[in-house]
Amino acid sequence: MAAPRDSEDGATRPLLAPERVHESPASPTRNTGTFKRNLGALDAFAIVVSIVVGSGVFTSPGSIDTNVPSPGAALIIWLVGGLLAWTGASTIAELGTAIPGEGGVQPYLQYIFGDVFGFLAAWTWIVAVMPATLAILSIVFIESIYSAAGITDQADSIGHKFLSIAILVVISVANSISTKASTRLNNFFVMTKFVSIAAIVLAGVVVIIIQASNPDTDIGGRDWFNKSWFGSKPEWKDLSSWETLGYYSAALYGALWAYSGWDKAVYISAELSAPARQLPLAINTAVPSIVFSFIAVNAAYYILLPWDIVSTTDSVAVTAITRLLGKMFGIFAAVLICLVVAGSLLGNSFVAGRMAVAAANRNWFPSLFAVVGRVGVKPRPAADSDFPALESGTAESDAPINALVLSAILSMFYILFGSFRALLTFNGLGEYSFFFLTVLGAIVLRFREPHLQRPYKPLLLIPVVFALVSGFVVIRGAIFAPALAVVLIFLWAIGVAFYWLRVPFGAPMRHAHFAFAPTYTPLNHGSYGSHPVSVRAEHLALRAEVEAAPDPFIVLGLSARIAEQRGLAASLLHCSADELVFVPNASMGTDTVLKNLRWDAGDVVLCYEVVYPAVAHGLRWLNEYYGVQVETLELALPLSDDAIVQAMVDAARRINAQEGKRVRVAIIDTIVSLPGVRMPFERLVPALQAEGALVIVDGAHGIGHIDIDLSKLQPDFFVTNLHKWLFVPRGCAGFYVPKRNHHLIRTSLPTSFGYKPLDPQTGKPQGTFVDIFDFTGTSDLTNWLCVKAALKFRNEVCGGEAAIQEYSISIAQRAGAITAEILGTEIMDCPGSCLRKCNFSNVRLPIDLDSTPFPEKVVDWLKRTGTSESGMYYQTVLYRGHWYWRISGTIYLEQADYRKGAEVLKGLCERVRKGEHVPKTT
Repeated sequence: MAAPRDSEDGATRPLLAPERVHESPASPTRNTGTFKRNLGALDAFAIVVSIVVGSGVFTSPGSIDTNVPSPGAALIIWLVGGLLAWTGASTIAELGTAIPGEGGVQPYLQYIFGDVFGFLAAWTWIVAVMPATLAILSIVFIESIYSAAGITDQADSIGHKFLSIAILVVISVANSISTKASTRLNNFFVMTKFVSIAAIVLAGVVVIIIQASNPDTDIGGRDWFNKSWFGSKPEWKDLSSWETLGYYSAALYGALWAYSGWDKAVYISAELSAPARQLPLAINTAVPSIVFSFIAVNAAYYILLPWDIVSTTDSVAVTAITRLLGKMFGIFAAVLICLVVAGSLLGNSFVAGRMAVAAANRNWFPSLFAVVGRVGVKPRPAADSDFPALESGTAESDAPINALVLSAILSMFYILFGSFRALLTFNGLGEYSFFFLTVLGAIVLRFREPHLQRPYKPLLLIPVVFALVSGFVVIRGAIFAPALAVVLIFLWAIGVAFYWLRVPFGAPMRHAHFAFAPTYTPLNHGSYGSHPVSVRAEHLALRAEVEAAPDPFIVLGLSARIAEQRGLAASLLHCSADELVFVPNASMGTDTVLKNLRWDAGDVVLCYEVVYPAVAHGLRWLNEYYGVQVETLELALPLSDDAIVQAMVDAARRINAQEGKRVRVAIIDTIVSLPGVRMPFERLVPALQAEGALVIVDGAHGIGHIDIDLSKLQPDFFVTNLHKWLFVPRGCAGFYVPKRNHHLIRTSLPTSFGYKPLDPQTGKPQGTFVDIFDFTGTSDLTNWLCVKAALKFRNEVCGGEAAIQEYSISIAQRAGAITAEILGTEIMDCPGSCLRKCNFSNVRLPIDLDSTPFPEKVVDWLKRTGTSESGMYYQTVLYRGHWYWRISGTIYLEQADYRKGAEVLKGLCERVRKGEHVPKTT
C-alpha cells in the first residue's frame, strides 16, 4: 500500500509526481565540508606535539623538585604525569569522535551529566584555569629575566608582580589588535620551544661526555655522578605516608601543567582523512615521544646543576645554562625561554578570550563578552536604531576585546595575590576536577549507551586508570592545599548561583518565557513553533489598539509601522528595506513569483523531490493551468554537498541542451522541511544562475535559524518565515526581491490597492515594489508589527542571534545522538555535507516498511497517540523506504525532554510493530 501525503508540515513521501526523474548519485565519494580532510598521521603527530609542548617543561621542575624526596622521584613524577596525559587524551578522543560539539570538555559533560555541568566547566576555565595559566606564564616570563641577571628570591616582591602584570598587558593588547596579527606572532614562537628542548638535552649529553673523559672538570653539576638518584632528603624521614602523598600530589600538579594541552588533541580529528585510525595513532606516538623528551630534559637539568639549586628557581633552564656557559649565554637562554613563554602567553590569551565569547554565545555569560572589535556593551549604535547590533558596519578589529579585558583583569588578581607554585596547584585542581568528571562520564556512557557510535574506543582499563588516579590526585591535592580548594569551591558556588539567577536555555526558558500547557512537551518547533509571552503581550496590545481606533490605525499609521518592522528584518537579512516586504507565509512569496512571471513555451522549472509540499502544489497548478514543465530531481538524501550541487547543475544542463527548452526557474531551500536537512544553498545559487536560471530560495527555515546574508548570496528571489524561528506570531514572512528583479513582480496575491497598471506611454511598471504589497485587504496584520518585540526578546533575554543558534544547533545534534542510541538506529547524515548544520536531526525509526501493514496509517497514529497519551507530537516522515523522526532543536528544550521523547517513541514503535496502528474493523 502506498503511503499518502501527510496533512501538516510536509509529506510522508514527495508530493510532486515528476514528468521525468533524474537520479543523482546515491553514494557520495567525495568528502568536503567545513574542514578538508587532508591531514595524515604524520601531520597529526606534529600538531599534537606542538599543542602539548609549551613552557611548563622549562618552569615546572623547580616546583616538582621541592615536593619530592629525590631527583629519581621527580623523574617518576614526570613519567606518571605523562601516563595520565596519555590515558586522558585517549579517553577524550573517544568522546570527541562520538559526541558532537566543540569547546573542550564542556560539550561532553553537558551531554553526559546535563547543562549545569557543562556551564560549570566553561565557568571554571574562564574565571580560574585560564587566568591562573596566564598569571603563571607572566610570572615565569619575568622570573626568566631575573634569573639571567642573577637576581633570586624576588618572586613575591611588588616590583616582580607589577612587571608580570606589565607583560600580561602587552600580550593582551597584542591579541586585541587583530586575530591575524596575533596568529602571525604566534607562528614566530612555535619553533623556539623545540630548539630550546634540543639545546638543553644536548648540553646535558655534552656534560656527560666531558665529565666521563675528565672526572675532575668543574663543568656542570657533580651530584648526578656522586649521589644516589633515589636518595631521600633528610627531612622526608619525619613525614607520614599521608603527608608524603600530599607532597607527591603537589609535585604531580607541576608535571600535569607542563603536559597541559593533551585534552585538545581531539580538535584535529575534523581534518584527518581517516580519524578513527589516525587519531589514536597520533596520540599513541606523540604523547610517548613527549613524555620521553620531558624526562630527558629534566634529567639534563639534574646533570647540569647541583641538586640543591633546582628547587630554588622557577626558571631552571636559564639557571642551568647560565651556570654552564656563563652570563652571556644565560641571557641568550633567557631570551629563548622568554620567547617560548611569550608564545604560550599569546596562545593562551587568545584561547581565553574565545572561551568567554563562546560562553556569551551560549547565553551563559553577559552578551557584552560576545562583542567583537571594540570595548563596550554593544557595537557602536547607528542613528535611530533600536537594535544597533543588527546594523551593518565594519568592526575596528576582529578581536574579542571585552573578553580579553575580563581575562586580563582576572589574571592580574591572581598575579597580585598568588605565587607561581600555589597557582600551579590551583590550576591543577580546577582542570583535573573536570577531567576526572569527563573521563568518569566516558565510563558511565559505556554502560548507559553501549551502542553509541564510537569510531575510536580504547580499552576500558585506560579511562578507569585515569579516573582512579586523577580522582585521588584531586582529593589529596585539595587536602594538601585546603585554602586553594576553598577558593575553587567558592568560585563554583558563585558559578552555580550565576547559572540559576539567569534564565538558562532549556526547560527553565520554556517555563519562564513561553505559555505551553504543563502536560505538553513541544518537541516540534519546526512546524509552527510558538512565540514568547512578551511577544504575545505586545501582539495583544496591538490588537487592542487597532480595535480602539481602527481607521487611524489601519489607514494613517499601519504602513509606517510595517516599514519600521521591515527595516529591522532587512538588517538581519543584510538587504535593503526597499527590497523586502511582508507576506503571510514563505509559500505565498514563492507562489507570487510563479504567478507573476511570464512563461514561454519550453520554459522549465527545476526542483528536487523534497521541495516543500505547498510549493509542490503550486507547481502542479502551474503545470495544469499554463502547461509549464516541471522537472524534479530525485536527490536520494543523504548526499554530500558536492554531490547535491553537481546533480542540480547536471540536471539544468541536460534540460538546457534539449532543443527549445531552458531552465527558467530553479527552486532550492536553505533547509528542507521534511526531512529536516540543510542544503548547500550558498553554492547552489551561483551555480544555477550560471546555467541561466532565476533562482528562488525557499528560506522558510531561514531567518532566526541560520545566518542569512542576502548581500552576499544574491538570489533572484528569497522567502523566509519570521514566525517559528524568529519568534514572531504566526502569519508573517519576508519576501525579498532585489531591485534588478522588481520589474518582474507586478502584483501581490491578492492584488492590493497599491497596484498600478503599466504606464500607457512607456509600457513600463509604475510605482514601487513596496507599494504593491502595502495593503492587501482587511487582514489582521498586527503580527507583522511584532518583529521589534521578538528581536528585543532575542537580544535582551537570550543574548542575541549567536547564542540562540549555538544552543539550538548543538541541542539538535545531541538530541539526535540520544535518540539514535535509544532507538538503536542512526541519524541521517553524510560526510562532506552541511545536512546537520541546522536545528534539525533526523533519526530513523525502528520500523520496517515491508513488514508493516497499513503503512499509510503509521505517521498519523504516532502523532495522535503520542499527543493524547504523552503530550508529545512527533513530526515523522516516510522517506525512501524509512520512517524518520524530525527532531527540532530550540532554546526551550533540553536533553531530558528529548530523552523522554525518545523513550516514549521507542514504545510507540514497538506497538506499531505489533499492529496497534491498524484500523479496527467493525
